Amino acid sequence: MQTLDQKHARDLGEGADISAGARPNRTLVIASTPRSGSSMLGALCARTGRLGVPREYMEPGALAWLSRRFGTDDAAVVLREVMARRSSADGVFAIKLHYDHRRTLPGFFDLRAALPDPRLVLIERDDAMAQALSLARSWQTGAYNATLQARGEARFDPRLIERALRLVTLHAAAWRYETARQGLPWIRLSFDEVVADPPGAVARIAEVMDVRIAAEDLPTAPPTRPMPRDPEAASWPDRWRAQARAEPPFEAAETPRARERPAVGLRARAKRKLRQWIDRL
Repeated sequence: MQTLDQKHARDLGEGADISAGARPNRTLVIASTPRSGSSMLGALCARTGRLGVPREYMEPGALAWLSRRFGTDDAAVVLREVMARRSSADGVFAIKLHYDHRRTLPGFFDLRAALPDPRLVLIERDDAMAQALSLARSWQTGAYNATLQARGEARFDPRLIERALRLVTLHAAAWRYETARQGLPWIRLSFDEVVADPPGAVARIAEVMDVRIAAEDLPTAPPTRPMPRDPEAASWPDRWRAQARAEPPFEAAETPRARERPAVGLRARAKRKLRQWIDRL
């Protein structure tokens, strides 16, 4: 087991650099939500030696560690230093981004301004409840993968599960929104696809990135250890749903209220009511 600082030293330190003074011409962006399998996918890509070293360089804790390494608090400078050291010979830089990393990414999430020729791989988990439970547990324990020491115990907390479920579902949708808003090229991979067929998943990414990798050089097994299962958590979905049924249904913040809809709709309804009233005379 290791501490988070030890993990940062291993993942972000000089020992994991693969280049010096590189100037990448395209970027693999693993666009993810927490507990979606992005670490597994990033490790598979790194194994090829051709698809960069995807890490969460803009995650606040990682960014703080890198700021100390490079002696600057300027996120743009940090990102340039990382690109120079973490790009493959094919000209590919790779980064893992959760949606909330837009707060630390230079340019406030204008991916083309921050990264050379960004191409997105949206990794999603079809079982949103399983993802939310995994996230809620990791918030409680502080252990985001099987190598980290737990700092607390997981317990059933319906409000935390609600918060986790909203985050993973809304942030996954937000990534779709960003691809449309910015006109970014993207493909989708599911957690289950990556687990079932690691070589096939990496081959699809290589095609998107215009990198040719021989079939025998594709990774054949997930490189990360799965989180240990908690038998106590098996009942949590049913317990949470039983409580959620008693609550008002969730309404997305962006859904317009009736009073916020265009007034033309109100006028049309008023005219229809007037005509109905006249017809009854």
